[in-house]
Amino acid sequence: MTKLNIGCGKHNLGNDWIHIDGEDYPHIEYHNLRKIPLEDNSVDLIYSSHTIEYFDRQEIKNILKEWKRLLKTGAKLQLVVPNFDTIASLRCLGIPLEEMEMTLFGRMKMNQNLIYHKTCWNKEELSNLLTSLGFCNIKNFSSKSKLLNFGTIITKRILWNIFPRRRGQLMSLYLEGEKEENHTLTLNLPLGELPKTENRCYRL
Repeated sequence: MTKLNIGCGKHNLGNDWIHIDGEDYPHIEYHNLRKIPLEDNSVDLIYSSHTIEYFDRQEIKNILKEWKRLLKTGAKLQLVVPNFDTIASLRCLGIPLEEMEMTLFGRMKMNQNLIYHKTCWNKEELSNLLTSLGFCNIKNFSSKSKLLNFGTIITKRILWNIFPRRRGQLMSLYLEGEKEENHTLTLNLPLGELPKTENRCYRL
């Protein structure tokens, strides 16, 4: 079973994972998440926590297309991102903006440079993006997974420290989708008159 942990940083999930990150740690096998030297339809699971928000929307479309290329049909892409809806609701309850900046803007050192979030996501926006790229069965997955990395842990700690009434509420969104099966059809129908089906991609 081939599993990728993309944007893993210093967190090593073990020898049964392929770790991909821009930083240089002993467990990192590849550094370029935009172009991963693996074959099409060869990966069973991709997990990426607190990574895609560091790219703008056009960048992330191309990146997710590359990740989808690697996945087998029916294999899962699991994403963890800051949940903007949760952040906004907590701000409305009185958390000072200064206390929210780390979660919202994601200041992080990468190869001697400082990088920041370029996008923000909620369930609706991220679901729409995944659907547009050909993923199906999009739903939340458990935040209790052993895959939790530092980005998720730190947002939980921030929430615990600054807003006791919301202790235990994660500020991250956990969303997964499956690579949809593609069908190539030969139909004697005018363009625009494809049969209506669910959870299928049709190509002419």
